[in-house]
Amino acid sequence: MPARLIGADTDTVTVEVAGQQIVLATDDQAARVAGLYVSVEAVNGEEAVIRVGRTRSS
Repeated sequence: MPARLIGADTDTVTVEVAGQQIVLATDDQAARVAGLYVSVEAVNGEEAVIRVGRTRSS
C-alpha cells in the first residue's frame, strides 16, 4: 500500500495513504490510517521523510 506525498511546508505534511488524504503536523505523533501508522520524520526545503508501518515507532 503506497503512500503519496501531496504537499509539505514547515508545519504540516499532506499524504495520501490507502486512498485517504491526511494532514500530519511535523511535530505530532503518528496517525493511524487503514491499519497503518503514518508519521513525519523530517521536512526540509527539498524533501519530506514519512514513516509508514504496522506499529507505532518511538
